[in-house]
Amino acid sequence: MSWRQRIQQAARQFDWQQLAEVVEEYVGHLRSTPEIEDSQQIRAILSLLRECRRYEELLRVADAALGHGLTDAAIKRQLAQALVDRDRPAAALLIFRSLIDDPGLTPMERIEAWGGVGRCHKQLYVQGALRFGARRT
Repeated sequence: MSWRQRIQQAARQFDWQQLAEVVEEYVGHLRSTPEIEDSQQIRAILSLLRECRRYEELLRVADAALGHGLTDAAIKRQLAQALVDRDRPAAALLIFRSLIDDPGLTPMERIEAWGGVGRCHKQLYVQGALRFGARRT
């Protein structure tokens, strides 16, 4: 059974403990492998984790993949989206801006990155509004 299938199976069963364990094994595998053999599998796993709202696991897989020197825009985008979802929009904004500055970015990824920039600014505004609103009360 592939890593993707194992993660998918745990997600279908809503077995978050099992999913976390499989992800940890997968991260260990990625970090111990001299070369990433299938970036498409990584993108699929990241999408699955995002659909399940398993942001911590998504961050771990993306970090392990990028640690291998992958420059895949979809992996970077998924990482940035997870950072926004984990209430870290300023860090995500840096990633989205770096994607936009990449001349080799596909038009679809560029659209996604611009959307991410907008989402980051919205979250930064909301965070500021909540912070300043709390002071007035």
